[in-house]
Amino acid sequence: MDILQAIVLVIGAVFLVLGYRKTHRNYMLAGALVMVAALATPDFIRGFKKGYGEALEAHQAGSP
Repeated sequence: MDILQAIVLVIGAVFLVLGYRKTHRNYMLAGALVMVAALATPDFIRGFKKGYGEALEAHQAGSP
């Protein structure tokens, strides 16, 4: 997971640099969004799994 995150961060940085050097705002925007997604997605997935697991356990135990 860490290697994939690093690769996506590098791709985002490349888009940022290309956008800055060639003055393409869309490249810079894409690079920034890719970097934010690379940093935020792992925590979101962990939290979602934890919450889903807790809800599933509560449902199986018969709790409303």
